Amino acid sequence: MSGERIVIRTDKAPAAVGPYEQGIRWQQLVFTAGQIPKDPVTGQLHLGSIKEQTRAVLENLRAVLEAGGSSLAKVLKVTVYLKVENGVVQDVRFDGAGCAISTASASLMTERFKGLSEAEAALLASKKFEEGK
Repeated sequence: MSGERIVIRTDKAPAAVGPYEQGIRWQQLVFTAGQIPKDPVTGQLHLGSIKEQTRAVLENLRAVLEAGGSSLAKVLKVTVYLKVENGVVQDVRFDGAGCAISTASASLMTERFKGLSEAEAALLASKKFEEGK
């Protein structure tokens, strides 16, 4: 398989911090880096409820997907990291564009994420997706 690796950048999501990009498009796939609930305009973290933080994360991811020619409706895989409170993972669901996150597929955040936010997510989506094929 060959194909050009195309870097995805948008000012509608927080800039990547570190040696990676917001997203990469390769052939018909769009890979996103992990996003936290950071406001792309102010640079401030959204520190509301875990539901509000997760919604902010997914809005950032939506912007990266759209910049790469995809959408939340074309998501193939979601990796979510959630902070644990007293051994209980919060139940978080996203009601937009057919994309849902359940705690069954969530991974627990490691110590290095403590204090930053309660949610982080990364996506793999198709650029071209046709129903029934």
